[in-house]
Amino acid sequence: MSADLRDQLVALQAFLRVALGIVEDLLVGFDRGTAEPATQSLLDLPLPPNAPKEVRKERAKALHEQGHSIRDIADALGVSKDTVRRYLRSFE
Repeated sequence: MSADLRDQLVALQAFLRVALGIVEDLLVGFDRGTAEPATQSLLDLPLPPNAPKEVRKERAKALHEQGHSIRDIADALGVSKDTVRRYLRSFE
C-alpha cells in the first residue's frame, strides 16, 4: 500500500469516527425521547486531506442544505466561494 493511500485512509478513518459520534449523539437523543439535533454540525467535521472533488461537492451540498453561507462552506472546505458556487450548480 502506498504511503499516500495510507494517509488518505487514516484521514478517512478520523472523519468517520467524528461522523459516528454525531450519529451516536442522535441515537441517544431518540432513546431519551428528546430527539435533539447532533451537538456538532458538518462544519465541525474534518475533511480528509486531499479529499476527492466528489467528497467536497457532497459536503458543500449538505452544508448548503443546512443553511450555511457560501463563505462558511468555502472556509470549511478550504476552497474559494466561486468553487463552492460551481459545486452547488453541479447539483441543479
